[in-house]
Amino acid sequence: MQSLNVSSISFPSSIALGKGDLLGQEGFCSSRAEFIRTAIRNQLDAPGGAVGQTVTRRSMFMEALVCDREELEKLRARGEGVAIRVVGTVQFGEDITPELALDIMELLQVLGVLQASLQVKQTLTYQMP
Repeated sequence: MQSLNVSSISFPSSIALGKGDLLGQEGFCSSRAEFIRTAIRNQLDAPGGAVGQTVTRRSMFMEALVCDREELEKLRARGEGVAIRVVGTVQFGEDITPELALDIMELLQVLGVLQASLQVKQTLTYQMP
């Protein structure tokens, strides 16, 4: 897992930091930084929490989505398009051409990682709203 390095975080209240210090003194966490990491992790991982509610409200897919050429060609043959909203990873197979991706893609929103050939990435980046 890739680690995010944040040099400073600003809080609207010193009370929150004081609570973190108190929990550190009581042995619930080793430091103020650990308190902040734990609080953020708990918010992101909470079932039914803000992330889960937002994903549901926006009709988004969480985790990883793999798009293969065969399925995309079936969609194109039927004249259908697809709107993809993902929190996580979207992977387009190396055999998917920019033209195929553009023909069927009505919307592509990836909050995370887009894995595709450079040509597909460039085409979708410039063409998607």
